[in-house]
Amino acid sequence: MKTVNQRTGGGQWIYLGTWNFSQGAGIKVVLSDNADGIVVADAVRLVKEQ
Repeated sequence: MKTVNQRTGGGQWIYLGTWNFSQGAGIKVVLSDNADGIVVADAVRLVKEQ
């Protein structure tokens, strides 16, 4: 789990880490509303590393 302060870094991608996925496996991204305010994600970007 990663925690991001959405009050800073607006308008840019926030690096959350690197993970390994098995080929053909489903990928799931979960947002939590465990926050002191509104939780929003405009987009999620997954990048395949060579």
